[in-house]
Amino acid sequence: MFVRIENSGFELNGLQPMFQLHDPLFCPAEDFDAAAADVDDGLSQREVEVLEWCAAGKSDWQIAQILQVSPKTVNFHMENCKRKLRASTRMRAVVLSMRQGLITGSWKP
Repeated sequence: MFVRIENSGFELNGLQPMFQLHDPLFCPAEDFDAAAADVDDGLSQREVEVLEWCAAGKSDWQIAQILQVSPKTVNFHMENCKRKLRASTRMRAVVLSMRQGLITGSWKP
């Protein structure tokens, strides 16, 4: 069972929540795959590379060494991936990108 707090008029002791529990990690995947599929901007080649290495379990520093960029640049690309995929975490971005076929997940980029 999953909990959703939306504009349903939910109140607790007269207080309305300041947030919505609408995170892909807490709700069924089918509700969020469609939302993530309509990514306005496609992922760049570099963002796909970063996601592939992240799927392989590499840290920002390790990815930076492999791609010969700074760790801050890797983090920048990962944050763009998370924004475009509407993912709250790095791992959620990897899972969504694998489900959509954006990365292979073969762990051999």
